[in-house]
Amino acid sequence: LLGKTTYAIPFRAAGALDLGAELLSILDKLPAGAAHDRELVDAWAAAIGMTGWYTWIPYKP
Repeated sequence: LLGKTTYAIPFRAAGALDLGAELLSILDKLPAGAAHDRELVDAWAAAIGMTGWYTWIPYKP
């Protein structure tokens, strides 16, 4: 898929390409690693209007 742009046609037609770019931008702004997973999920949830649709449960090994 490198160098090909045709893969994006269905996403653009469905109106999802801009949202995908926004979500990727959020991902790129956060540090890598599992320690930031919750922050990423919360940021993505805010971007797509799903804040409050889930509850974090403390991890218990």
